Amino acid sequence: MLYNFFTRSMPCLTKLNSMLYPNGVKIIPEDIYNMLTLVALAHMIMGDGSVQWHGLIICTDSYSIEYTIKLINVLIIKYRL
Repeated sequence: MLYNFFTRSMPCLTKLNSMLYPNGVKIIPEDIYNMLTLVALAHMIMGDGSVQWHGLIICTDSYSIEYTIKLINVLIIKYRL
């Protein structure tokens, strides 16, 4: 027996997906400074983070060095982390 289901799509999420996954590869967008609000940071931590005995880890394994450095700079400058 085969089951199918369909969900609604939201244009705002489609736009966000195309910004974060151009050509199917996850990137850090150029405007990450303005995009990374406290709520977005919380979602990033919940989705790609873990708590260790020495602190919080955000997994950036799939990003290039350039994208990882860009994210680190935003976290340091904007949130003093």
